Amino acid sequence: KACIITIPENDKQSFELAAARGLQGAEISFSNLAIFQEQYNIHSLVDLCIGNKRIGFIGLGDKFNRQPFKSSETEFLESLASLSASAIENALFLNKLNKQKVELKRTNDILFQKIHQFNTLFDLTKRYRIDQTKEEILGILIHSLLLQMNFKSYVVFLRSDMTFHPIMSKGIQAKQFDAQELSAVFTSAF
Repeated sequence: KACIITIPENDKQSFELAAARGLQGAEISFSNLAIFQEQYNIHSLVDLCIGNKRIGFIGLGDKFNRQPFKSSETEFLESLASLSASAIENALFLNKLNKQKVELKRTNDILFQKIHQFNTLFDLTKRYRIDQTKEEILGILIHSLLLQMNFKSYVVFLRSDMTFHPIMSKGIQAKQFDAQELSAVFTSAF
């Protein structure tokens, strides 16, 4: 049996099983190292350190011959742990960078949407003039709604007193609407 146990950077009170062999059913995260060792017969832990910083352990079960580790074997394992620690730290760092990359992409997508919305509003303000007619203003409104909401058909009614007059339409016959029904719908909305 063998495993690599890491110590998460943000939680020094828990451990994560980064790799394992011969530990069927072992939990990926756990908080008590001694119980984990006892439960899975891990008899030897070798520190994985970078400088003075412990990043985890290499855990080993019994040797095939059930003999304790000799000092030369322990030295070899410590050398192996020293070499492994750097590779594990690089892998953990790469994983952290990948998570940050995903988060930056999400933030970039949100910013792109906001810039698109801002540009649409900016384009509208460039087109808006004080001397524009009602139809020109409605055309700008329709244009912005078509861009932002992807409408394929529409009807614009102008209310004068309590009567509604269709003034612009696309893909819908304005004459299809009953004046009394429109009046009832819009009266309850206002």
